[in-house]
Amino acid sequence: VKKLIKEIMMSRTYQLASIYNARSYHKDPDNVYYWRKDKRRLTAEEVRDSILAISGKLDYDPPKGSQVAYKGDGFIGRGLGGITEKDVIGETLDPFRSIYLPVVRDLLPEVFNVFDFAEPSLVIGKRDVTIVPGQALYFMNSPFVIQEAKNTAQRIYEEEKTGRDRITRLYMLAVGRMPSSREFDLAARYIQDFVATANQEGSEPRQATYLALSTFCQSLMASSEFRYIN
Repeated sequence: VKKLIKEIMMSRTYQLASIYNARSYHKDPDNVYYWRKDKRRLTAEEVRDSILAISGKLDYDPPKGSQVAYKGDGFIGRGLGGITEKDVIGETLDPFRSIYLPVVRDLLPEVFNVFDFAEPSLVIGKRDVTIVPGQALYFMNSPFVIQEAKNTAQRIYEEEKTGRDRITRLYMLAVGRMPSSREFDLAARYIQDFVATANQEGSEPRQATYLALSTFCQSLMASSEFRYIN
């Protein structure tokens, strides 16, 4: 089995990119014969881990023991003064990889519920893959996403000294590539206009730049390119 896995993974077909080719698409629009790699959306765990990785907050080491065990005996639920989601999950407090988070029925982190995590109370052979408005709204309004966007902005602001380097670094972290000239111009204009408006409203220049980077980073996290692997 190991030899078979190695042969598959080292094959040309397995290592194909998902780059579009008009000639190949005309011959095989459904990619039945694998002229390119099918795009794959990040799973719920990968979405959370990627957001933490961009901000530099992801802890790759496993936690010691279970977060549930640390809370001791008691009722686990969303009410009645028992152990709640924040007690056992700590989505924003415990930046461990999602694979190490405890899976408690009815107490899944919001990102798991939104992005098709397997139902813990059932045996699931294959997860559903849905595209619903709630997923876009999650990136717009989630306190977790907003906080990690701020952490990313702080990281970029401290590590890069020029606006050009900060924009380039954000693209590299969020989508794994350099921005095109048009994307760079749009990003630079957005940050410039944001800072100018904030300064007119009395914000301190450094804080204005930090907020501009934070909101721009959140927009990259909300993009389709962030959620799909090319």
